[in-house]
Amino acid sequence: MSVASPSAPRVLTTKLHVPVGRAARVVRPRIDALLRAGVEQRLTLVCAPAGSGKTSAVADWLSRRELAAGWVSLDAQDSDPVRWLLHVLAALDRAEPGLPDVLSEPLATGQLDPATALVILSNALAERRGPVVLVLDDVHVLHGEASASLVVGLVEQAPPSLRLIMITRVDPSRPLALPLARLRARGQLTEIRPADLRFRSDEAAALIEATAQIRLDPKAQAQLDARTEGWAVGLHMAALGLRDHADPAAFVASFSGSHRFVLDYLLEEVLARMSRPTRQRLLALSILEQIDAPLVEALCDATDGATWLTQLEAHNLFVVPLDEERRRFRLQHLFRSLLEHEREATMTAPQQRALHRRAAPLLEARGHVGQALEHWHAAQAWDHVERLVLERSRQGLILSDLGDVAGDFDRIPKAVIGRRPALAVRRYWVMTTRGASELVRHRLRDAAQRALAAHDEPHARAELHLYDGIQQSTRDRAMAREHFEAARPVMVGRPEWMTAMLHINEAHLAMAEDRFDDAERAVECMVQTAYGLDDAYAVAWARWYQANVWLVRGESGRALAQLQALVAQSRSQRSPPRSAALGYTSVAQAHLDRGDFDEASRWLDEAQALADPRMVPTDAIEIVLTRAWLEALRDPNADDWSRALDRGHDLVRQLGIPAMTARLDAMRIRIALDARCKGPTEPMLRAWLARPGVEDGSAPVFHSKIFPTTRPGFAQLVRARVLTRLGHVRRAGTELSAVLWAAEAAGRRVCIVEAHLALAEHAQIAGPVEQCDAHLRQALERAAAWEVVAPLWGQVPPCRARMLALAGGLLPPGLLERLRGVERLPGAVPPAPGAARSASSGSSAASATSPSLPADPLSERERQVLGCVAEGLSNAEIARRLFIAPSTVKTHLEHVYGKLGVRRRTQAVARARDLGLMP
Repeated sequence: MSVASPSAPRVLTTKLHVPVGRAARVVRPRIDALLRAGVEQRLTLVCAPAGSGKTSAVADWLSRRELAAGWVSLDAQDSDPVRWLLHVLAALDRAEPGLPDVLSEPLATGQLDPATALVILSNALAERRGPVVLVLDDVHVLHGEASASLVVGLVEQAPPSLRLIMITRVDPSRPLALPLARLRARGQLTEIRPADLRFRSDEAAALIEATAQIRLDPKAQAQLDARTEGWAVGLHMAALGLRDHADPAAFVASFSGSHRFVLDYLLEEVLARMSRPTRQRLLALSILEQIDAPLVEALCDATDGATWLTQLEAHNLFVVPLDEERRRFRLQHLFRSLLEHEREATMTAPQQRALHRRAAPLLEARGHVGQALEHWHAAQAWDHVERLVLERSRQGLILSDLGDVAGDFDRIPKAVIGRRPALAVRRYWVMTTRGASELVRHRLRDAAQRALAAHDEPHARAELHLYDGIQQSTRDRAMAREHFEAARPVMVGRPEWMTAMLHINEAHLAMAEDRFDDAERAVECMVQTAYGLDDAYAVAWARWYQANVWLVRGESGRALAQLQALVAQSRSQRSPPRSAALGYTSVAQAHLDRGDFDEASRWLDEAQALADPRMVPTDAIEIVLTRAWLEALRDPNADDWSRALDRGHDLVRQLGIPAMTARLDAMRIRIALDARCKGPTEPMLRAWLARPGVEDGSAPVFHSKIFPTTRPGFAQLVRARVLTRLGHVRRAGTELSAVLWAAEAAGRRVCIVEAHLALAEHAQIAGPVEQCDAHLRQALERAAAWEVVAPLWGQVPPCRARMLALAGGLLPPGLLERLRGVERLPGAVPPAPGAARSASSGSSAASATSPSLPADPLSERERQVLGCVAEGLSNAEIARRLFIAPSTVKTHLEHVYGKLGVRRRTQAVARARDLGLMP
């Protein structure tokens, strides 16, 4: 949790440059007039087929105007909404420096969602007086609902100061659902279509003269106009052919056919007229997305790369400069496609693979691993493909970021994976970690077994044993132990990531079996392995898990000290990886155990902003469970905890991982057992107990992996409390005694406190009553000594009044006052007569008087925010509705709490209704 994720979104600055126009410019006043009129309105749409001169017309017009303008050349990767918005922010920063500064970092690190960032950006732009022009080039490459909704949002939310120019090959009213009809009706749209961009005869003649340095006779010019239909690229390519042709009229006469035939003709006439070295270089370079002098020299065995590129640009041979210094270029897309076609036709497959084999190491050395991997694929260099895919998947697994990694495996032929056991095993691991169905899991595992049977590799076999052990650890612990032991001889003693994974899962298994000393030894081995890797992230990851073992045991103070040191280290990094979300959740849990709900909430907010449930679903479920437990501790009668669990069920359903449902359901029952809960709970308890595997302990929740929210004994304790409530007191007493004995033997502090509270409830119902006080006293004494106080809030027994009466002499004053404060929460159980009278007298006196209006009245915006809260909207949803930042929502709510004298959202709504401030 301490280093930046290598897959975090980055801004490619070359996409922000306004494309440099050709040396032979033709001023087109009518296009200028359309663009000039367009920037007086909200949106200018430039929509026409490829090669129509869209980009050139806009770029040339901007170069002759003094406007604050930003440009983004889009590509398919910009369908990622975060990447798209980061480039928009960077482009606007060039147009208006400093305008979006505060948004880029939180957006890139996942602390701010794109939709909210777009709202904040629109608000910031609205405060600017002068116009800002933003050009989005190649909008048609965007796909997916996420990016489409952002583009539509940018158009609809654009303030008067923002003028948008969109360049696209496809009408965006269908794929992007832009409201073009509504914009037309309001007079907010300027459209530049193919008919507008088509070169007229005088413009075409000027283009031919400027490029080829000749003037066609009127007949030849009319013939060329008819043949090209004013198509910009066709005219330009014709001009290149005319430049060196002895008989212009004959050239134009033979320049015929549809666009396809024109392209075929130009392929012959333009490429054929190039020198052989130039043509061969261009064919070789067509495999690259970008070219520069070192790549030319390495790929073409040349020494004159920079000079040759300069000459290429000077002759207008379809290269586009990507920087002001003209050091990096790309081939024009249409021209590159022609070269690719010619390369396929004139080069053998081995020759083409050799080109890719030369390009791949050059790009890999520059850190362009994704591009290098594509070239290793094209070269069919499977050793290198395997090396890079295994490395990328290793990073993806430990960084909880598996989106690109899954695609890496999909692109490798199955026959190749079948011959490479390491790839087959790792594919099984990655796909199942992402939440593959049970059927897919079996197929992937069978494929890995077949690969190992055909080509036995000890390390791949050990990795399969390791992952099989991980899978079995929640089903058959003895079998899991056998798999780990089978992996040990190959892995232990090697400074490898897989060795660390073995140790961490041995620790998981040891904790599940209450062998905490063994767990700590395994974690210490993991820490030593991590140091041997010389990897800062691996070390931080190992130390996080070491703190997590302490946290599971209930040593929250010790765990928090280590976690805070790791957090400080993480903060020094520019962008923490997604897997840091689980670290932040552990920090929240440590604060939660100690009763610091506000700090716990803050850290959970950070975890939720960083995590991506699609990458590692188990991380997302752990965040959901911690959030639900926090909200239930605050107020079990509010809807916040139930909404959190509902979100968890939605994730389980969307990602197809029903095994996690049991943990969510058990948490719901645990919260329902809180004596503060209103409403009938007995039907819910009976339904849960009747579920398959609950009564006999075979359900997944009794064997799930150990986390702070589901510590050892968690499910057994919940079941025993359910039995107590349903009147099965004899069996419940036996189970509770067993749970307490096991917790005492293992030193599990939280479970010890919870077990004593459950036994106190049992004694009050089944007797003898003096044992109720004895267990309550034990729970209070140990909670105070260990600073494990969350159970005192969250496991509220019906004998709560007796617990409060005893707490006066056992808890520190600050903790005692906080515990008594729960009595004033909605749904709190009324204390017994005389119990905790001194602490509650002030509250009772206050409640006896009629409510009075706050001295400082609520502002209009605060009333709006409170109204949204009453509808059940989250802070992010309120921000989007009111077009303000989430931080501003939080500030308004804090003001509302202060004015109304409350601490929670539900209390604020109830208080405002009591005072007649809202319906």
